[in-house]
Amino acid sequence: MEKRQSIEEALRLLGLEQPKRQRRGLSAGEIGDFFRTAGATHLWVTDMFGDVRQTIALKDCFRFWKSELKNRILEEPFFVREEWPGGYAYQVSEWTSPFAEPLLELQRWE
Repeated sequence: MEKRQSIEEALRLLGLEQPKRQRRGLSAGEIGDFFRTAGATHLWVTDMFGDVRQTIALKDCFRFWKSELKNRILEEPFFVREEWPGGYAYQVSEWTSPFAEPLLELQRWE
């Protein structure tokens, strides 16, 4: 069985001594504004425990935003599976980035 890395562990391996979450619980409007101002953004999908499950290529971040993420942003303090398309949603946080581009964590709630 493959061991998953937490987002903090993955960022440390990329050279950040102290990875830090900058903002938590971004709304769909804030994320749309983020893309308009920052442009291409690293999107890392994590599970409910913060383990990295998938990274979205920079070239695909806008397509992922429009097709997958935009209508699944969890803005409430609770999650009810039956209220979401496909039974899942994302809570979005901005992290310090080891890249030239920003990094958003998409924590998937199922």
